[in-house]
Amino acid sequence: MNPIVLTTGDMLVAAALIVTSSALSFLLSLGLQRALLVSAVRMAVQLALVGSVLLFVFGHASVWLTIGLLAFMFSAAGWEAGSRQQVRLCPGWHFGIAGVATATGTVIVVLIGLLTALQPHPWYVARTAIPLTGLLLGNVMNATRAC
Repeated sequence: MNPIVLTTGDMLVAAALIVTSSALSFLLSLGLQRALLVSAVRMAVQLALVGSVLLFVFGHASVWLTIGLLAFMFSAAGWEAGSRQQVRLCPGWHFGIAGVATATGTVIVVLIGLLTALQPHPWYVARTAIPLTGLLLGNVMNATRAC
């Protein structure tokens, strides 16, 4: 697997597209330029932080680091799925139910994928388990949102 290397030119093209969109929003009086620029800066900071954490976790072949990051991912997904519920239950139950539903569905499918089709060695290798779990968590969160 070869990584995609982004050059300075690629980053300048992305920045130019964001600035162009902001300028068009200003010229057309859409009022989106501030939100667009703030979102772009926020995205860049979040990607840098997530990239740093993943670089650290991928560099250390530790089952505990992988489990810790997966636990954080499950907690964040459960919180987000619970906060999207339109009907609120007694204090906190919507978070618990959404978290259990999100984690259960994701864990079952991830373990089936890791232990049958992908078969990485060891099975908890972060480079396989974390991206697969992240992809599935996004889909499961959207499915539990409609409840």
